[in-house]
Amino acid sequence: MNLRRIFHTTLKELKQMSRDRKLYPLLFVAPTLQIVILGYAATFDIHNIPTAVLDRDNSAMSRAYLRSFHHNGHFTIRHHVSERAELYNLLERGHIKIAIEIPVHFQRKLKKGAPSPVQFIVDGTASNSATIALNYARIISEKFSSRLIMERVDLPAFNAGDFLGSFRREIGNTFLVDSQTRLWYNPNLQSADFMVPGVICMLLLIVTTNLTALSIVKEKEIVFIDVRKSKEQQVSMLPGAITDITYLKDPDKFKDDIKIAYCTIAYRSGKFAQKLRKKGITIINLRGGILAWVHAGGKVYDEHGQTNRIHVYGRQWDLVPEGYEAIW
Repeated sequence: MNLRRIFHTTLKELKQMSRDRKLYPLLFVAPTLQIVILGYAATFDIHNIPTAVLDRDNSAMSRAYLRSFHHNGHFTIRHHVSERAELYNLLERGHIKIAIEIPVHFQRKLKKGAPSPVQFIVDGTASNSATIALNYARIISEKFSSRLIMERVDLPAFNAGDFLGSFRREIGNTFLVDSQTRLWYNPNLQSADFMVPGVICMLLLIVTTNLTALSIVKEKEIVFIDVRKSKEQQVSMLPGAITDITYLKDPDKFKDDIKIAYCTIAYRSGKFAQKLRKKGITIINLRGGILAWVHAGGKVYDEHGQTNRIHVYGRQWDLVPEGYEAIW
């Protein structure tokens, strides 16, 4: 790797960029907007999900279970109701997105070691958000259930191999085991922290590819070759155009340029381009000629500057747009 060559190439590209200020939005504004929009606006995290609760047990354990929802930032308990019909009404009116119903004897069953199912009713109009909310609720419930199980385990008996005797008959002096998973990267599982690095890599790939393509294109000049007669060329020509005679005198001078031939309606320039292609020269024929150019909003010039005069074959070819004068 030749570091000196890389250094000089970098300087050359920086100078090229400073000469073309139109590249600044492509290089700086577009990537910044894409990082902000794709990285931070397009997030899958859901916070403060409006929630209603029907607690039929109203015990210390059911309140502790609900506190695990209230204090994690994902759910906001806005309504406490006494009937299931009220839950349905709040869901139908769009006041809440998820409803939690805790059955009677919730605490009694759990203390006996029996399951006590909790019902979640979710507004499914936004299926992706509903799925994420259910996953949040499932994780909170599993963690609460795991804590209850560990509170009933007699760890000394369990470690001694007495698995049946390890479950306490009374919940008292127990060791609380709280299993936590620690992520070294993005421990809070923020989707923006995952997406932004990926978006940056994608932008680097796209922007560098576009810059390379632009550099290659800019290094090639576009040359218009007018193949019409001299009297036609004196009326008007495309900006920066050369005559076919000028080109044929020294074609090697234009070998690295993008060559576009034109005439009035592209017939003569098509014949001219066909001859050059047979010699292995790449050339483009301007479809529709100078008439199509001005109809598309292009400008034409004579020796004094911009003009509105165009030479055509005759009256029957007076196809110039409004504001232009046909000469024959």
